[in-house]
Amino acid sequence: MTRRPRASARDRHAALANSQRVTLAGQVDVKIRRAQPHDLDRLSATLDRDDHAYYLDCMAYQDTDSGEVVVAVVGDEPVGALFARWSDADEPEVIEHLPKVPMLYRVVVRADVRGRKVGTTMVLATMDRLRERGYDRVALGVDQSNAGARRLYERLGFVVSDAPGLRGLRTALRPHENGVRTAPYDILVARLDAPFVARPDGPGDAP
Repeated sequence: MTRRPRASARDRHAALANSQRVTLAGQVDVKIRRAQPHDLDRLSATLDRDDHAYYLDCMAYQDTDSGEVVVAVVGDEPVGALFARWSDADEPEVIEHLPKVPMLYRVVVRADVRGRKVGTTMVLATMDRLRERGYDRVALGVDQSNAGARRLYERLGFVVSDAPGLRGLRTALRPHENGVRTAPYDILVARLDAPFVARPDGPGDAP
């Protein structure tokens, strides 16, 4: 089973409405909460045009309670974002091998706060939010060439899926002069129903 017994709708709504606050190394006080459209406007200097449009499109999932854009806020400034989706994934391979498992997409952190665990905090807080919804697993995709991000997610409990269909997937990246470039990526999965102990940071880990 992918899902455990769900909390009541009232409890789930309260859990999503409440923000999560964490004080990081270097006295960075980060609040994690569901995004509002104005958050993305204020993040526009950090997001490239494709990311900004992507997150705006993802806001529609909040209207149907099938996903949410999560932001990290320092002071009153949003400094990071990601998208969590618990409706069917984009990739048919994920739908086949990990049905009903929520996915995390596009973890972005503003350059001046990278290396201060803002991205880590967003991912862990989002995992908590999914756990509150009754899910026992979560997945994400990592480019095979992005060793730093892979180390980070492995430290947070993610492992490469043992399903052969979830390795070496290809995704369209930004258009280049010679057409659309693609990059192979793997699907990593973490359990949400077991105690979690983060491994120590390693050199070159993503924020």
